[in-house]
Amino acid sequence: MLKKRNLLFLSLLILVVLLVTSCLPKPPVLVTFDSQGGSAVDAQTVDQGELVTKPTAPTKQAPPLPAGTKNPGVPTPGTLIVIP
Repeated sequence: MLKKRNLLFLSLLILVVLLVTSCLPKPPVLVTFDSQGGSAVDAQTVDQGELVTKPTAPTKQAPPLPAGTKNPGVPTPGTLIVIP
């Protein structure tokens, strides 16, 4: 009888501890973004379990072409190519 009572007490104690710890507030999370060499993307602080809002896309400048390498047959970056 004593073993059953101890087992019941221990089970209730574990249940109470789990309930109390699940009710504690969770700290917010800082989400950062790697723009891979592009413009900076602001970090966001969100609560755990919440969704992160999509940041604006970073911009990245194309490196300049070396002098004297202009080729009239090669389109420059940003040129619309229409294929019939």
